[in-house]
Amino acid sequence: MFLAQLVRLVERIIDSGKVKIKSDLLDLDEDRKKIVLLLNISKIIKHFWHEIKDQNTDRLIPVFNTEQSVSSTSDFPVWHTSKPCQWSEKSHINYSVFDSRWEQTADSVIDRTPEVDSFFKNNRYGLSVHYTYNGVVRRYVPDFIIKLANGELLILEIKGQDDPQVQAKKDALDKWVKAVNEHGGFGTWHSGIAFDLTEVPRIIAGAIASSGKARNGEKLPN
Repeated sequence: MFLAQLVRLVERIIDSGKVKIKSDLLDLDEDRKKIVLLLNISKIIKHFWHEIKDQNTDRLIPVFNTEQSVSSTSDFPVWHTSKPCQWSEKSHINYSVFDSRWEQTADSVIDRTPEVDSFFKNNRYGLSVHYTYNGVVRRYVPDFIIKLANGELLILEIKGQDDPQVQAKKDALDKWVKAVNEHGGFGTWHSGIAFDLTEVPRIIAGAIASSGKARNGEKLPN
C-alpha cells in the first residue's frame, strides 16, 4: 500500500517538472527524457528517502554492534603500519596513525587545545557511521573522538573541502549523535567538521559552549 503510494508520488513529482536535471536531452523527446530520469533515479530516491525519514520519525534509536555493543580504547589491538605515526600527550593510544598531513596537523592542534581532556585517532577502533549517498548506503569512519574538559564528547571530522558527499556524511553523523544522546546511556555527544585547521579550536569551544556548562578546568576521570 505505502509502496504504491510512493510510486505514484514519485510519478507526480517527475511530471510536475519540479525535478531539475541539467541535460539538453530533456528538450528533445519523451523517450530520451525518461532515459535521463532513469539514469538519475538514485538522486530522486535519495531526496524522497531523506524527507520520509525526517517527517515520520518520532525519535532516533541507536543500533548497536551485536558482537560488541560497547568497547574501550583499552581494547585496541597491537598492529604494525607503514603510515605516518605521531605520539600525542593527551591521546589514549600511544601513537596515532594518519592518512594525510591534514589529520596529523589536526592531531597536534587538538593535543594543544586547553578545552580537550583527552582524545584518540579513530583508526581500527570500529566506530563508523552509515550514510546514504546517490541512493547507495555507505560507511565512513570519523577522524577523531575527543573528550572535552567538561566530560562531554565530540566527534571531529577533518576535510579539505566541502561537497555533496561530505554533507551526506555530516547529516548522518548529526543523526548518529542525536540517537546516542536520546539513548542517554553514553553521556552527551557533539559533532563537527573542520574544513580548515584554524576551525578546530573554534569547533571544540563551540561544543563546550553549546552544552551550557561552564568549563572549570578540572581534570575528569578517564
